[in-house]
Amino acid sequence: MVEFLVLLAVLVGMGLAGFTLLAMLIVTGLFVLFGILSGMLALIVKLAPWILLVLLACWLLGRQRRVRYH
Repeated sequence: MVEFLVLLAVLVGMGLAGFTLLAMLIVTGLFVLFGILSGMLALIVKLAPWILLVLLACWLLGRQRRVRYH
């Protein structure tokens, strides 16, 4: 569960810093890869909807900020 909270914190931080969706997907993919390698596949599958929801929220926040400043 700690890994999930770290992932959420990293994604929110990246979203607020203005990183692209591709960068967030790469970071999420690395977290998933390390999770699979450490035997946490069931946890990743269980939390996948929440991870995708956080990715979507960060993407929308970043997109909203870009539209406002351009």
